[in-house]
Amino acid sequence: MPDLDDERKIMDVKRARIHHVVQRVGTEFEYVYDFGDDWEHDLLLEAILQPDPNIPYPRCIAGERNCPPEDVGGSGGYENYLVALADPEDEEHEDLLAWRGPFDPEAFSLAAINQQLQKKFHPLRVRTVPPTPAQPNPAKGGGPDKASLLRALWAVSGIPPKGSHTNSP
Repeated sequence: MPDLDDERKIMDVKRARIHHVVQRVGTEFEYVYDFGDDWEHDLLLEAILQPDPNIPYPRCIAGERNCPPEDVGGSGGYENYLVALADPEDEEHEDLLAWRGPFDPEAFSLAAINQQLQKKFHPLRVRTVPPTPAQPNPAKGGGPDKASLLRALWAVSGIPPKGSHTNSP
């Protein structure tokens, strides 16, 4: 019978936002990448930084060493890959060079990583919310009309209201 303490909640990274999963500095969690190769990463949220509206996100702020090639076979396959690449006499050396080309496990480029992130995620920028115009006081019988509410909603969300035929809020 499995130990209940060992049960973990598994979440689909395509459906979960990191800020909903990890909310406090000091939170530790395990991230499994590629269930076939079973890359397990133990992660710790060290800090929460305020976003800069002039910087594209997501972005890498630090790192070390090269990322193992895709489909190398998990950590055991990666170790074998590095051994074979380092030894020109290894029977797999030439095949691995033909498969991926030269590989430096110590190489790391912050600029290259951020360029890849921008290409993949089409730079997400922090959006600023436009100021809301003063509204009549509902307590005194006044209030915004439906058109004003729809324009304000459009300005914040960027999504035009259904049936809208104008080109601006």
